[in-house]
Amino acid sequence: MPLLKKKQSGFSMIEVLASLVVIGVGMLGLTGLQLMSMKSTNNAHSRNIASMLAFELGDRMRANPEGVENGSYDNTNGLVSCDTQVSFCRGDTSCTATELAKFDIKEILCGMSKDQNDQTTTNGGVKNLLVGGQLLIEDNTGCPKITTSNKSRITVSWSESRIDERQTEIAQSKNVRICTRL
Repeated sequence: MPLLKKKQSGFSMIEVLASLVVIGVGMLGLTGLQLMSMKSTNNAHSRNIASMLAFELGDRMRANPEGVENGSYDNTNGLVSCDTQVSFCRGDTSCTATELAKFDIKEILCGMSKDQNDQTTTNGGVKNLLVGGQLLIEDNTGCPKITTSNKSRITVSWSESRIDERQTEIAQSKNVRICTRL
């Protein structure tokens, strides 16, 4: 009499464990991919913010040509910082070109200050929106040859998080440079 083979029904424990290992390795790979995607998105956001702030300062400089001509926007020596007291030059307030330049630099560097219920809050700015943010305004150094002499180079720099774990440094210094003219 021939031996009757019993049909297998269900999965063996080894098959279940093997499938769990494959699924676990796949999930770890997806987690790493998600983390890299989040870091890249954050770095792109920082680059976008730096570009917008640099271009906004360039627009403000074009609106104040007298301040550019007399060198009031030259911030290479750190003449304006977040601790510097400057005149409030907005609305119907009358300011000189130099006061307006210092106000513009402070607002781009430190953000806009709002007084709400006798408490000053600051929104935006290179220092608040970018990790290790710095602002440097130089006199036409490194700009391409432009026919007008009134040009400046605006540099916004910040620290960017590393994307690849094989990179040795914790953060990389990045910057955005634009040349502006009147």
